[in-house]
This record gives sequence, C-alpha cells and structure tokens, in this order.
Amino acid sequence: NFRILKKLIKQESMIKKVPEKKQRKVILTRGIDINTYNKIKETYVKNYTSSWAVWEKPGKGIKSNMGNVSFLKNPTQELLKILNPNIILVSLNVSKDIKLDLFQNWHPTYSTAQDYKLRYALLDTPLWGSYMTDIIKNYPEMESSKVVRTSYLRKNPKVEKENIEEFEKELNMLGSVNPILIAQGKTTYDILKRNLK
Repeated sequence: NFRILKKLIKQESMIKKVPEKKQRKVILTRGIDINTYNKIKETYVKNYTSSWAVWEKPGKGIKSNMGNVSFLKNPTQELLKILNPNIILVSLNVSKDIKLDLFQNWHPTYSTAQDYKLRYALLDTPLWGSYMTDIIKNYPEMESSKVVRTSYLRKNPKVEKENIEEFEKELNMLGSVNPILIAQGKTTYDILKRNLK
C-alpha cells in the first residue's frame, strides 16, 4: 500500500506551518540497520544516484557544506537512527549526465545548484532523513516535460513499467512498510499514481 502525495517543496513554511499533531502522523518508524544501508548504497546509490535527505548544516553561506557527504559514506549509529525508509521523496530523473560521487545527488558541489532550498525546507521537519530517489533512472534530462512529451517514454512504453518494477524492488530492499511517497512534481506524481496502488 502506498500513500502518494503530490508536493513540490519550495519553501520551509509549507511543512513547518503544519500543526504538530498532524506532523506526528507522518513520523513513521525511523532507523535503518547498517546491512540494509550498505545494500542500498551498493545498489541504488552507486548505480542510480539515490541518496538521503540529510545534509551538513550550512556555515557562512546559504549554499555552504551542501557537497559534504563524508558523514553518509561512513554513517554513525546516530545517523542510522534518524534515517527514514518509510518516507520517500521521489523525483523524476537525474538532470545532468555527469559522474557523481556516492550520495552526491541532491548534495551538489557546483555553485549553480538549487538543492540548498530543499535542505532549508526539510530541516527540523518530519521529512528530514527521508530516502530520495528517481522514478526514471539513468536518463539525464534537465527539462521534465521532455522526458514524457518527446521520444523517450512515449516511444519506449516499457521503460516506465521497468522503472516501476525497479522502484518496487528498491522499496523492498529498504524494508519500507506502507511508505509515504512524496512526488516532487506533477509528472512524477502522475507516473506513481497510474502505476501504484
């Protein structure tokens, strides 16, 4: 069973203004064991650029420390306890065809990236520690409309089905139980909605 929420998180207030009682409803069982963590790292982080919604806190600048992923490469027990395999932030696809280091997706090192907004939006909310992944894997494209409206998904209908099957395997490996899926963008939401129940 899946709860699919259509939300593109643009600002901190979208989450932080939710009453505390309602926030508690989305705080599901947190924590992941090191064996599961490493399986996900070797399979989906390494091959498909998935990651976790935790960042080092900023220093002097609003984008500072975004690219520091050393704490994800060698997780402490404290970190493992706050990771949440039951809340999944689902994006459409990777935007650039570049070689990324482990966990570097959503944790960019280049100055033009806007992912720092996501860090501020999720900080001190129940969504901090969520798992992050793409629904269409290994297809770099900056404009989401081109993923659907041009040749890729339209001319390759099996691609969507194959990626949904891979996504379900991914959740199974995570050990997700009745996860909340938060689709980042309408295209992602539509794909999830028509394929998952």
